[in-house]
Amino acid sequence: FVFTGAAVSLGGSSLTNCREVTINGANALTDRRYVNSALMGEPVDADMRSYTGTILMEFDSLTQYNRYTGGTEAAVVLTFTQGSNTITLTTNARFTGNTPNVTGPDMLTLPLDFALDGTTDANAITAVCVNGDSAP
Repeated sequence: FVFTGAAVSLGGSSLTNCREVTINGANALTDRRYVNSALMGEPVDADMRSYTGTILMEFDSLTQYNRYTGGTEAAVVLTFTQGSNTITLTTNARFTGNTPNVTGPDMLTLPLDFALDGTTDANAITAVCVNGDSAP
């Protein structure tokens, strides 16, 4: 998949001026290796999982910036398409903030930092892959 086959929507509206999308995740699992043993224990949660991201877009109105200042949540949907194959990532995001910074005559960009929200782990982020492979 390449970025030219990507589509980004935020709160149900397509972002046509998106330059970059980044999603990061930290599972916070412990490493359970033991002295004088080739075996290791099953990793356990050491902390809450953390999922964050950034959408870098050209600043063209206050609509997206107001998501940050208003503390609102919105669905972020990333869809990558190549022929009949698609991968769609969907999450409910809480915008943690970033204010545009004018540094010169360049195009003003708005980095929308967000944290993934969800009432349960199952809906924090979902991924759906569709391809043309037939079932075995």
